Amino acid sequence: MNELLEQKQSRREFLRGPARYLTLGGLLLMTGTLFAKRKAASPEEKCINLGICGGCSVFKNCGLPPALATRQNQASIVGSEKR
Repeated sequence: MNELLEQKQSRREFLRGPARYLTLGGLLLMTGTLFAKRKAASPEEKCINLGICGGCSVFKNCGLPPALATRQNQASIVGSEKR
């Protein structure tokens, strides 16, 4: 282990390590951003989850009729539970 610590690095080798990890971090950040910004389904599009709205990743922003009906039903259920 001491042998590794005593080896001298050039400036290029010293800067190459952090640059490599910054690049990797940037790639991971961009990938995460692309997955997080999935677009919502519009009324012209087809359902991506075979009509199962509860577990769908775009349910909150979906404008398809089944999703609208499911949100309306959920709101009426929550409203009746508060009474």
